[in-house]
Amino acid sequence: QPVFDGQYSNQCYINRITEAYEHFKKESQQTGKVYENWVSILMHLPYCFQGRRTFIEIYANENPELLNNQIGETEKDKLKALTKSSEYLELINQKIYPSEIASGQVGNIYTGSIFLGLLSSLCFHAKQNTNLENQKVGFIAYGSGSKSKVFEATVCENWKTVINQIHLFETLENNHSIDFETYEKLHKKELQHSVLAPKNEFVLVSIEKENPVLVGARYYEFIE
Repeated sequence: QPVFDGQYSNQCYINRITEAYEHFKKESQQTGKVYENWVSILMHLPYCFQGRRTFIEIYANENPELLNNQIGETEKDKLKALTKSSEYLELINQKIYPSEIASGQVGNIYTGSIFLGLLSSLCFHAKQNTNLENQKVGFIAYGSGSKSKVFEATVCENWKTVINQIHLFETLENNHSIDFETYEKLHKKELQHSVLAPKNEFVLVSIEKENPVLVGARYYEFIE
C-alpha cells in the first residue's frame, strides 16, 4: 500500500531546487541574483501553482533584506508574508505566471511539464508581442529520487515564427470530454484510434515489439 506524505514531498522539492539553483550559480560564476537574468522562470509543475509557492525559498535567499523587513515573529512567518509582498507578486506575474497557463488546463505530465511551461510562456509572449530575441530563460527541473537540475537557454531570433504555428491555447480550448470507460481503454491501449482524428500533428503509429535491439521504440507519423 503506497504511503504519501505531501508536506515531506514538497519540502524535498524545495530543498533540491534550492540546492541546484545555488550550484548553478556557483558553477556559472555569478554573484548577482541569477533569476534577474531570466525573462521567464520555468519549473517542473506537478500542479499549476507549485512553482510560485516554492520559488519563494530561492527568492528569500537572494533577497535577505526583503525577508527581514517582513512582519512576523518567526522566519516562517516572514517567509509567508514575503509571498504576498508586491515585489514577489510582480516577479510571479512577469516571470512565472505565463508558464502556468497551460499547466492549469493540462495538469501534471511529469517529465514534459517543464517543457509545457516553456511552450505556454512562449505562446503567451507571442500574443503579447514581447521581444524575447536573445533573452535568457531559466529552467528549474525536478524528478523522482528527489533530485533537481537548473539550466538556462537563449531564445533564438526566429522563435515567434515557429511558436505562432503551434496554436497551443487554441488547441486546449477545443478540448473534448470523455467518459471513464473511454479513459480506461485509452490508458490500456485498447482503442485502435484516438478519440479525435489527428490533424497537423505527429501521431504514434506503432511500438516496436519484434526487433530485439529496438523493443519499445516508438514510431510516429505526421498527419496533415
